[in-house]
Amino acid sequence: MIFSRDYSRAILNLKQDEDLSSAEKYNIFGRVVIEIKNGKGEIMLYAKGIDSENSGNLYFVCSRGEKFIPLKAVLVNITGGAAALKWRFNPDNISGSGLKIEDVRVIALADDKGKLILSAFCGKPVKWNREGLLSFTGTKKCMQRKCCMR
Repeated sequence: MIFSRDYSRAILNLKQDEDLSSAEKYNIFGRVVIEIKNGKGEIMLYAKGIDSENSGNLYFVCSRGEKFIPLKAVLVNITGGAAALKWRFNPDNISGSGLKIEDVRVIALADDKGKLILSAFCGKPVKWNREGLLSFTGTKKCMQRKCCMR
């Protein structure tokens, strides 16, 4: 997905993992709005129906060549089964990682244990390792937002 630095806006519907069995699926839905204006980025997230009262993490799953890199972007509070977030970022250097918004292939919301709740593709669908979020949860590098620099 290509974003103009003057003004761009993308609205993505967050969906549950299609690989879940029907017993695991809940009535969870959400939306992410990515807006770039005057060279500054803002992401707005809203999700409802989440079976958790803790916190979660918003990930940008980026790609460099064939490798997918989960970048933990920001902590998301989950209250009353809903999550809402408004977060500003640099579209040319997300969380100081050196990655650009154009590198993002998937936006994912995971609970505090790293289990995927919802995700959306940025552009055409890609195959990515959903379990990869678990391996980065709680690591020192990820907490410093530099897990993509490995």
